Amino acid sequence: MNVFHQINRDLLSLVSKLFDSDLNKSGIIFTPEHGEISTNIAFTLAKIVDRPVFEIASLLSKELEKLHYVQKVQVATPGFINLFLHIDFWHQHLLKIVQSSKEYMFPDVGKGKKVNLEYVSVNPTGPLHIGHARLAVYGDVLANLLSKCGYNVVKEFYINDYGSQVHNLVATIKIRYGNIVTGKEEEIPDGLYPGEYLIPVAKALHAKYGSDLLSLECSDTIIRDFTLEAMMQIIRQDLSLLNVVHDVFVSEALIQQKGKIKEIVQSLIDKDLVYEGYLPRPQGYDSVKANESSHLLFRSTKFGDSQDRSLQKDDGDWSYFGSELAYTQDKIDRGFDIIVVLLGADHAGYVERLKAAIEALSEGKITSQVKVCQLVKYLEDGLSVSMSKRQGNFVTLKSLIEDVGHDVVRFMMISKKNDVPMDFDLVKIKEHSRDNPVFYVHYAHARAQSVLRKAQDLCPEAIKILEGPSLNLNPLIQKEEIALIRKFSEWPKIVTDVALSGEVHRIVFYLQEIAVSFHSLWDLCGTENPYRFIVRENINLTASRLLLVKGMISILNQGFSVIGINPMNVM
Repeated sequence: MNVFHQINRDLLSLVSKLFDSDLNKSGIIFTPEHGEISTNIAFTLAKIVDRPVFEIASLLSKELEKLHYVQKVQVATPGFINLFLHIDFWHQHLLKIVQSSKEYMFPDVGKGKKVNLEYVSVNPTGPLHIGHARLAVYGDVLANLLSKCGYNVVKEFYINDYGSQVHNLVATIKIRYGNIVTGKEEEIPDGLYPGEYLIPVAKALHAKYGSDLLSLECSDTIIRDFTLEAMMQIIRQDLSLLNVVHDVFVSEALIQQKGKIKEIVQSLIDKDLVYEGYLPRPQGYDSVKANESSHLLFRSTKFGDSQDRSLQKDDGDWSYFGSELAYTQDKIDRGFDIIVVLLGADHAGYVERLKAAIEALSEGKITSQVKVCQLVKYLEDGLSVSMSKRQGNFVTLKSLIEDVGHDVVRFMMISKKNDVPMDFDLVKIKEHSRDNPVFYVHYAHARAQSVLRKAQDLCPEAIKILEGPSLNLNPLIQKEEIALIRKFSEWPKIVTDVALSGEVHRIVFYLQEIAVSFHSLWDLCGTENPYRFIVRENINLTASRLLLVKGMISILNQGFSVIGINPMNVM
């Protein structure tokens, strides 16, 4: 049982005993500036039992002082309870951290619940670029963490292989193919895809079907299927460079072909959730034609959306959102308890309507999270590089990984909150400095490993004690050492919070925090003898400090495993 779970349990027991109240959460927060652990439970409880906050905090503090691991308790105005814990309590948790049991490091939050996690889901019109990498890494890291925390996760890719962009892709390939057949160079018109990455696809098409393909009645279908398969092969290869592998791929075109949209729309009509009406006139749009034709509209506002949503285009074809409804129903039919959808910045407007769709179709029985990854600005020599797949000028994911490596890309892509725009500065991430978070965290791991290697040579007796039953942690008393253990002990709570919120950037933030603490302790070792890790004249002190170092390695390795990168033992 980790620190926060233990205190949670004991607090809830005291609440039941003193106030006869079954409080299901305690609101524990970590505030090192006021205490080792601080809780706002008195504020939560005051609303339930209708008693003054400070009175509740005072009663609880007297009981908390009786717990064997509590050294002292302070009640701060207007009612926060600050706990200070015995050093040997932190020592025991350091041992648990080094042991790294799955139960301790990754609390079973999920209890086997089935999660459908959809991410990347780009239009299959070309290779992945740096912006797609952010979606891919965010989704994959979240999947890793949820799986470790007891969820049954299915990683899914929705192929947007229906609509105008696919039509334009096929038109581009036909021109490229024609150029090969005629030997003439016809320019690619505006609105299509001029990128040279499509030339090999056209050549492969010609190699398979010869020069007479365009004369066949079914040429468009052949070209479409061949090109989309080629594009998806490229996308899968790009994702594999990041070690991202999806479990399921679902085709939008197939959903359209099977008539699934018509089925779900009729079902919603029967429930009075779809009606025929007019879309609101766009702001600043004065044309009388804006509301000329009626549409089938989904009552999205009934489920928290800002407006009802059209299920049809002006030509009567189903809208993209119509496909999304049928796709969402497909997820529900597969028996998921939780549906998580990660969207690119260009689909930010779909957040509320997707939540509404899941709420309506599942009749409120399924939990949903719909999150947006904001844009990534790529910088070279301090200058922004504009990117457009349509124009063919973009930094491919493949070239980026070849330049800086898989681990750097994965780490950096979750180094900021997903809904905040990101600068990917190629110069900065190659620096060996504190300003480069990838280097700084890896450097902490390498330094910790170097301590263990030196101890093996300089103080092998301490290594024997470290690995044996007679290890004594009483010498581990410096305030900086205990503060580092407290920081280690936050890991299970961080993991739990991220599993519930989906805010995977907090993993990187946490690793940076403990790296800073460890580097600070390292710097003290160089100037103050009381802080040296290896003290040959005091074997027991050395052994206890080596355990602290192993705790650092353990936490970093757990973090690296979630992010999906490899620790560096030497730098």
